[in-house]
Amino acid sequence: MLGSGINPESFKQDYSGFARAAETQAQGMSNLGASIGGAITEVGDYYKQQKEQVKSVDVASRIAGLLESKAPDLIPGIGELRMTLENQEIPLSQRITAAESLFSVMDTGFKVNQMIYQNKAMNMSMDQSSAARSAAADTGRGLRLQ
Repeated sequence: MLGSGINPESFKQDYSGFARAAETQAQGMSNLGASIGGAITEVGDYYKQQKEQVKSVDVASRIAGLLESKAPDLIPGIGELRMTLENQEIPLSQRITAAESLFSVMDTGFKVNQMIYQNKAMNMSMDQSSAARSAAADTGRGLRLQ
């Protein structure tokens, strides 16, 4: 018999190397896609943050302009600060720093005003209570004199 000594299993091709190569390539493509997606997200976040910072600088510029026109003596150098905030040639980071300093000065001013009003209220309360004690003492003396 011809060909009886040949094992047909020996002609079977092994494609497992190609399969592993395809898996490795697919994993690499998946990682590349994830990296690109992450970079796009980061760029989007960066531009979103930039927009928020530009809005903050714009608000500070408007406040500085209002303060400059209505109360120029309230914050020394407010005109220069406003010009810094509005100058597009100055890096955004420096304009943000200027806006933060304006907001800090305003916050401090609000806190000082709050303390002044609290102090005035406390003084008025003390004046009223001393006036009430004085009136009570005068009333008490008036009854004794009669």
